[in-house]
Amino acid sequence: MSAPTTAYRTNVLKSNLNGNEVSHQLAIPTDTDDILKERFHLDKLFKIQTAYGVGFIGGCLEGGANSKFHKPSRIGQLRSYFNGVNAHYLDGGLNCYGEITSATVTSLDFANVQITIGYKSSYYSETTISGYEYRIWNDSTNNWDGWTDGANLGYMAQNSEQTKTATVVFDSINDGTRLHGFEFRPYITNGEGKLYGTTVTIIPTGILTTVREGNGTSGTQYTYYRNASILDPKDNIVKLFTDSAMTNHYQPNGTFNFYYDETNYFTYGYNGIYGTYSIISLGQDTPPIEVHEPVQYSYQGYSTASRESAADDVYNHGGAFIGTIYFNEDNVKAYNNYSGTYPDFVYGSLANAGYYAIQNGSVTYIDYSGFYTRD
Repeated sequence: MSAPTTAYRTNVLKSNLNGNEVSHQLAIPTDTDDILKERFHLDKLFKIQTAYGVGFIGGCLEGGANSKFHKPSRIGQLRSYFNGVNAHYLDGGLNCYGEITSATVTSLDFANVQITIGYKSSYYSETTISGYEYRIWNDSTNNWDGWTDGANLGYMAQNSEQTKTATVVFDSINDGTRLHGFEFRPYITNGEGKLYGTTVTIIPTGILTTVREGNGTSGTQYTYYRNASILDPKDNIVKLFTDSAMTNHYQPNGTFNFYYDETNYFTYGYNGIYGTYSIISLGQDTPPIEVHEPVQYSYQGYSTASRESAADDVYNHGGAFIGTIYFNEDNVKAYNNYSGTYPDFVYGSLANAGYYAIQNGSVTYIDYSGFYTRD
């Protein structure tokens, strides 16, 4: 919706530049100059006395803060000079974009980042979309990804103002987003078009994780922060940090410790495939068997390559067949196809379904139900 005809005088101001004649509408002043300037985001009112009363043609300093609220195509031929060049508008300056009045981060938890945003409709136009966009850091390109459109927070009537909450949810935080944060920008849309608010960089915090060392609830309690909402390492590389900003990566001196977070038992240590310390196995509500160093675990990727090998079937506690793991018969060790990176790991049909370790010449297979060892 645009300013109604009743907002204007019947007279217009015509100008002719190089044979191009245009008409500038004369808006009716209904308040003081200061109120009109604030209401319509104007720097200058060019007033004209007509037979029917005073009319004005609003203008903005070229490149000034108020000019962003007006569609450039509405700029007419009229210019005035006061503290710089003021461009005046064909519609008198009454039609504006909506306004973002504020944007405040109220929650930094990456699984529930919340930003409170102030939206304000223009005086004569309803808001069709009060929205927001965000983009994350791409570790591969070492640059920002494209913008992702968030939810439409709703319609607003003309000349109204509302505070709304935007929520951005991440299942996990990669190292780039952990270090660089993500960029967020609110926007508001009406019949004139879309106006963006200020782009802000938000660095989210980790999820508070309280754990106990050992196989039960009697161990020493520690507090860490993790970079993934789901503990399962099949879904993410789940790291623990000693600070909420996730700048201090917890590294347990090469040993594998067991923790309990009141819901899940899990194993944390050095992951040979990814070359970092992370959660290795998830036992859910069953305490895992103690495994002491020296040991190296790795959650396997999606390799189904075959080699000269002997196969070994694996069964769970209930006796059900899980799958096959493969071994080199010369040294009785399991192999995968990660060239040059910790070769002593399982590969094959279970490469995407379990966790494996070499310890004292034996191979240990770990799944949700427990441990299985091939001597």
